[in-house]
Amino acid sequence: MKKYLFLSFIVILIIAIYSVTKVNKKSYLILGISDNSDYIIEKKQNLENSNNLMSYNTSFLDKNYRITDIVNDIKFKKEIDNKTILNYIIKADYITLNIGYNDFKSILDDENLYENIDKTILDLDELFTLIRQYSKEDIQFLKVQIDPKVDSYIESQIKKLCNKHNIEYIS
Repeated sequence: MKKYLFLSFIVILIIAIYSVTKVNKKSYLILGISDNSDYIIEKKQNLENSNNLMSYNTSFLDKNYRITDIVNDIKFKKEIDNKTILNYIIKADYITLNIGYNDFKSILDDENLYENIDKTILDLDELFTLIRQYSKEDIQFLKVQIDPKVDSYIESQIKKLCNKHNIEYIS
């Protein structure tokens, strides 16, 4: 009987230590062209206000970023601060993708506009597949607005991709 009480005490002690020392802070990664969207700012502030923000990484932001740039960064394991992009993706609790504007804007005046939009959507599918391969956490994709004549088509195609990859579409 004493052994069972002692073992029960040890188990309860281990659970208590674990629950007290468990880290609840979250890591937030932004990939794409900018981190100054209202959604990103609000999400970061909410995490900070609730004291749940462990890290906020904007290392993979560039105003000229295209979808294929991030795909290549993942495939070729681009390093920043001695960590690869894969390391950042794997460790992130939240990932927000703000990408596609440069891609769609560059093809806006093309003769085969919708064909080129579909090719860009395929690039986005490849990006989503790669990110989902390394992260099972929350991922959000921010709406891309280019031109009213194509925005609804682009949005419908991206929403399909987001559903396919279990990514939240933020409009």
